[in-house]
Amino acid sequence: MLDHVLLRLRHLEERVTELESRLDVRVAGGAGAVAPTPPPLPQDDAPEPEPEPQPQPADAGSPAPRAPAWPAPADAEPEPAAPRRAQHTDLERFVGLTILGRVGAAALLLAAAYFGQLGWERLGPVGRVALVYGAGLALVGAGHLLRARVSPYYTAVLWGAGTAMTYVAGALASLRYGLVPDPVAMLLLFASAALGQLLARVLRFEAFATVALAGAYAAPVLVGSPSPTPTAFFVVLLTLHAWAAWTERAWSWRAARGLAVVATVALATGWYVWNGRVSTGSFVSHVEAVTLLLAAPELAAALLGGAVPRARWSSAVIGIACTQAVLLFDTWMHFEWTGFGLVAGAAWLAVAAVLVRRNEARGPGVARLGGLLVAFGALQVWQASSWPAGTAAQVWVQLATLSAVGPALLVQRRWLRVGELGACVAAILAANVVLTHCAPSTESRLQVVAALLVPAALVRTARPSAAAVFALLLGCVTTLFGLCPRFEFAGPLAHWVAIAVAATGGVATLGAVQAGLRRDRNLLVAAVGVLVALALGWALMVLEGPLPGGGDAGLVPFWNVRFGCLLALFACLFAATRVLRSAEPVARRVLAVAMFAVGYLGGLMELLELIRDWPGGWSDVATSLYTLAFAGGLLLAGFLKQRSDLRWAGLIGFGIVVVKLGLHDLRMLETPLRVLATGVLGLAMLLGAFAYGRRRVGGD
Repeated sequence: MLDHVLLRLRHLEERVTELESRLDVRVAGGAGAVAPTPPPLPQDDAPEPEPEPQPQPADAGSPAPRAPAWPAPADAEPEPAAPRRAQHTDLERFVGLTILGRVGAAALLLAAAYFGQLGWERLGPVGRVALVYGAGLALVGAGHLLRARVSPYYTAVLWGAGTAMTYVAGALASLRYGLVPDPVAMLLLFASAALGQLLARVLRFEAFATVALAGAYAAPVLVGSPSPTPTAFFVVLLTLHAWAAWTERAWSWRAARGLAVVATVALATGWYVWNGRVSTGSFVSHVEAVTLLLAAPELAAALLGGAVPRARWSSAVIGIACTQAVLLFDTWMHFEWTGFGLVAGAAWLAVAAVLVRRNEARGPGVARLGGLLVAFGALQVWQASSWPAGTAAQVWVQLATLSAVGPALLVQRRWLRVGELGACVAAILAANVVLTHCAPSTESRLQVVAALLVPAALVRTARPSAAAVFALLLGCVTTLFGLCPRFEFAGPLAHWVAIAVAATGGVATLGAVQAGLRRDRNLLVAAVGVLVALALGWALMVLEGPLPGGGDAGLVPFWNVRFGCLLALFACLFAATRVLRSAEPVARRVLAVAMFAVGYLGGLMELLELIRDWPGGWSDVATSLYTLAFAGGLLLAGFLKQRSDLRWAGLIGFGIVVVKLGLHDLRMLETPLRVLATGVLGLAMLLGAFAYGRRRVGGD
């Protein structure tokens, strides 16, 4: 079968070649000359069926076939070029048809309006309105009669002018003469708009339909009756929007749908600006209904698994989010409908759950909106009458709901894929409740623990690294400032400063542990930064020194809350260094420096408290001896752990003591104290040299 097809194709090629030769001869002026037939193509070795009889050439008198689009022979005379259409033809058509048509239609409308106002003296109001209606219908009829013989655009001009004239007649009947009541006048205007939509459908002219729809939206504004509630007005607007949405689906009239959305939002907003809100319940229910029905086509398509353009879906979600924010703010400011945020957020989370199953790409945006509403709704519940503002009950209710909402949003990520944003907002709000409540007291400090539940859950379970870092920093700030608003190692709050720093170090250490488990470098950097900042702050407070007669007077040195918190912070820094991998040498060294600085300065502060009342000179000697002992401990640890950095730290400590003794202590101290200081220094340095002489130096 294939060989037969190839043979037929070969015969067709030979026939085309023969016809081309005949055509070339005729164009060149050859009378009756026939080009020789090319030799047949070589045959394949494979056996082929017998060829069919060769078709005979056409008679000389038969019409020649049309020349194909290949170049003519060189000796052929060129055919005369067709005359070009003048370049100004399109501009002339635009001016003659578009501009003249529109100006003529506008002139007729202006004449109808003037006639309706002035009119012929012998005609009453009814006659004038009837004549305007008749003129409009006459233009519509003329467009119908001329439709087959003129441009569709000219027909659209006639029909548009006629429709607009009937609209003017209805407005005159109501606004100018009061011939009909407002409901009848509105029906007349709607009838004119429906006529325009029908004629636009016949012509398939979207711009005509959009203008007619604009007239329908203007009708209730022109002749609508005042009402104490916007229910009837909103029903009319939403009915027009439903019609526009149907035309978009059926006839792809997107401009009409866009006009319907904009007009509905603008007129609904204008109603409240002009008339004011009736009540919170009426405002919330009406605005929520308008929002849902405006976004209903996109929501329905997404819930049913259909395709929704990305830009259209984003616009719908943004519009819904803005409306929910307005309603949340309104209920907040008027202390009514205190459960709006929780109810609306739960409803949108339910919608998001369905969207994730049907249309996974459209669900996360709605889920984030629901999470935000739930978070703010949890803060709004305190407005109930049983929990007045400014009381401890209000704070505990807020913290309880926020502490429950945050982890719940993280748990529902299993179904909705997102939840970190709402949980972060809940954590921010909980921290704000703690930090702005009142002066720290025992009860308010207990509230810090409740406020830490959401950040702790975020640090533990948040997938995006940024959310975990944010939660860690927020938890540290809440702990530090929630436990103590002022930072000084003196006064009645001195012990709370130490507790706040130690507790914050514990939170940062937990973040470092979590970062090590998840290999999250960003979270690790944040935890290390907080720990180093705490160590630096502790050091600065120690260097500043306690105020005379401060709240620490009477405390036993090395046996008080401050020193216990110092040991806790030192343990946090040490634990963080153990969590770090060997691939993080810089962070480990930074933490080690912070750890030894905190340990040195904390012990020094306790020593100074111990010798505060000793005679002069002992303070300088004690400081030098303490530094010498600390440096010797570092040197010993460096030999035992084979760590060169520890040994170098010890040697630097010895150098600092030598400089201090030579430049300050020996000039200020009495002879017995000089002997003590130099003797201990010499003994310590000899022991260090002995260690270097007995052991081989190694390590990193």
